[in-house]
Amino acid sequence: MGFKKLFWQFYFSFLLITVIVSVALTILSSRLLTNSFINETQKALETEAKFVSQAISQDIIDAKLSRVEQFCKQIGNNSDTRVTVIEPSGKVIGDSQRNPILMGNHSNRPEIISVKRNKIGIETRYSQTLDQPMMYIAIGLYKDKKLISIIRTSKSLTTIDMTLGGLRRAIIKYSLIIVIISAFLSLIITRRINRPLEEIISGLDNFAQGNFDQSLTIPHTKDLAKLSIAMNNMASELDVRIHDILNQKNEMQAILTSMSEGVIALDSSGNILNINAAACVMLSIDDCNNPISTKDEIPNTVLREFIDHSLKDSMSVDTELDILDEPRKNLRVRCNPLINSHNQMIGTIVVLNDITILRQLERVRSEFVANVSHELKTPITSIMGFIETLRDGVIENPDQAQHFMEIIARQARRLNSIIEDILILSKIEDQSNQNKIDTQIGSIKSSIDSAIEVCQIRAAKKNIKIITAENDIEAPINEFLLEQAIVNLLSNAIKYSDENKTVEILLASDSKYATISVIDHGYGIGAEHLERIFERFYVVDKARSRNLGGTGLGLAIVKHIAQAHKGFVSIESELAKGSVFTIHIPLSLE
Repeated sequence: MGFKKLFWQFYFSFLLITVIVSVALTILSSRLLTNSFINETQKALETEAKFVSQAISQDIIDAKLSRVEQFCKQIGNNSDTRVTVIEPSGKVIGDSQRNPILMGNHSNRPEIISVKRNKIGIETRYSQTLDQPMMYIAIGLYKDKKLISIIRTSKSLTTIDMTLGGLRRAIIKYSLIIVIISAFLSLIITRRINRPLEEIISGLDNFAQGNFDQSLTIPHTKDLAKLSIAMNNMASELDVRIHDILNQKNEMQAILTSMSEGVIALDSSGNILNINAAACVMLSIDDCNNPISTKDEIPNTVLREFIDHSLKDSMSVDTELDILDEPRKNLRVRCNPLINSHNQMIGTIVVLNDITILRQLERVRSEFVANVSHELKTPITSIMGFIETLRDGVIENPDQAQHFMEIIARQARRLNSIIEDILILSKIEDQSNQNKIDTQIGSIKSSIDSAIEVCQIRAAKKNIKIITAENDIEAPINEFLLEQAIVNLLSNAIKYSDENKTVEILLASDSKYATISVIDHGYGIGAEHLERIFERFYVVDKARSRNLGGTGLGLAIVKHIAQAHKGFVSIESELAKGSVFTIHIPLSLE
């Protein structure tokens, strides 16, 4: 659909009105002049007819027809009016322009018939005698109320038309001049009216583009001034409201971005209105800057069905989902309907909580309780069994009693080791979680040497040589805890190495960490166990570990000591070739 400019609509409207009025006035004035001219002509002809009747009335009464003819000719010479005198019978007795003898009987002429009916005869018709259109006026001449003659005056309509034509041309000429002047004036007036409208339209375009700084100019026209003032007020109000909306949007976006929960807002058709970064991470959406736009693009089928159910039933629902992608996740999902002011559902809000760590902690706790129960039950059951055996009379046999007592003592020591390791691990975790671990810049080499002294006797029993680093590095450490971690690693290296082997301790650093590596050449660990080797009570070979006096908590203690120092622990191992355990300690606390 094409749109016309308001300027041209105004201009052509004004011009069309002017043209219509001018044409109407031209036609009306032409008709009025024509009617007026004809009426004046009729009156003039009637006056002349009456004058002639008075002048020749006595001659007609006296039957002096020659004088009547002569009078008619005299009038014809002095005027453009034709005068004809006719008897009641229709015979022409005098005419100013023709010979009466040659003229036919006029009794059937309409104007003659009207006079015979005591009326003034008025007729306009084409004259066969003069071969031109004529206007006729006929009146009766009476004597004693008896019609004795008819006086007819006439004038050529050609003359009238020529006169009227000149007048019409003059009217048309001046009408055209008026139209041209009106067109020019309409252009000026239209521009004057349209200019403030164009300024208002230009200002509104700026408003539509969000530029509310420039106010509309106030025109001098009262109505347009009111419009401009109203528009300026509207722009100010819009500016305030848009800023409020943008601030609210930014605040909401900041809140959504900072939330650890994933949030997805959808309309009633399932189109995604907003999705925060946490939801993108939870749903493994790679490009958070260009997120999905509809629920059908959500990767998880179960979640899509859950959202469909919420949109369909318009109710709050929640569930837990297992995301089987790598890494696996456990999500708690809750859908709450969005209700407008008319209590109509317009969408839904999906809130995602990543409870993977919670579920892992629950699983670890469950496994920890099960492992503690199992590890404690074994020595306790053994102790109780041998005590019952002693009570049954074996105690009276000194050799067997001594043997059973040694077993009970060994199991008691194992039970005590487990309890001590659990207490140590609990204490380290508590200090680490509350940031209560005391650290100060100290020598890592000193902690290594202290740990070697503790393990030297065990190593000597298996003729294992401990090769230590000669260099030293200083870092913020807790010497007691770091010594405990190195002791645990050395003890494991000695336990799981054959006799006459070597254990090496390397000390190095990079730009961020100091690294303490304990290298053994023992049995090694299979790749399938490396991921869980630092879990509580996780052992590769339970029978061997129990025989060697292991509790399954030593490496877990090492991991938590490293984490308490804001560091971490790593492992490299290969079956039958040995293992490398490395503690990474930050060089600074920043």
